[in-house]
Amino acid sequence: MPFSLEKSALSVALGIVVNTVYAALYSETLLDGSPLWSWYSATLYQAVSFPIISYLLVADKGFPEIRNMANCSWENAGEPRCGSMMYEEILMYMVISYFVKDMFVLLRNYHINVHFILHHLVCIIGSYVILNFSVNGGVSAFSLGITELEFGSFVMSRYLLNPSSPFLFYSYLVVMTISNLIAAIVLPYYLFAYSETNIQHVILVVTSVVLSVTRQLALGNHAFEWYKKSKEEGDKKIK
Repeated sequence: MPFSLEKSALSVALGIVVNTVYAALYSETLLDGSPLWSWYSATLYQAVSFPIISYLLVADKGFPEIRNMANCSWENAGEPRCGSMMYEEILMYMVISYFVKDMFVLLRNYHINVHFILHHLVCIIGSYVILNFSVNGGVSAFSLGITELEFGSFVMSRYLLNPSSPFLFYSYLVVMTISNLIAAIVLPYYLFAYSETNIQHVILVVTSVVLSVTRQLALGNHAFEWYKKSKEEGDKKIK
């Protein structure tokens, strides 16, 4: 397995460096329980690091059909259809860096809700599981799934940083919904349709579906707040 204590420590150190740099550049003002600099630092991963690594991951395999990657696991590294699997490993450590970075915010005594903590712990533990065990057909799917989910989170971040923008609100509404549907429907389909079903697949799919549902519920809350605020502003104009 590609797990390395040294690489894990390096990924955590990277998260600390990112926190330090962004904390120096942006405000400490809290937004939804986290300082503004934490929201801005998240976009570095969501919109830059993850998409670039995912592109290299697919290019490393010669841009195959998604179904041709369905059985790729660590043992398949070097096979033409699976490529080197190097970028899956890099992405896993970047995920650990990303979520541990956020967890360090807890040490600064900010108020962060239980859903935030549980979500991050699930993602961190899931990444370590992928790195330590062979999830037949789940490695590449898990890696690409992270990127598309976090792109939805990126659009959410942009909206929360500028909640008065109708464009960002509707972008968030559409992109987050599509992101969640892909994770809850497309990922399970490819895992079960093109590779042998096992308990690891079931755990991966259940986790993916649960995360997608909770994210969609959060979107629903934001949408309710948006329409409530819009109605109140409309009533004021009428008066």
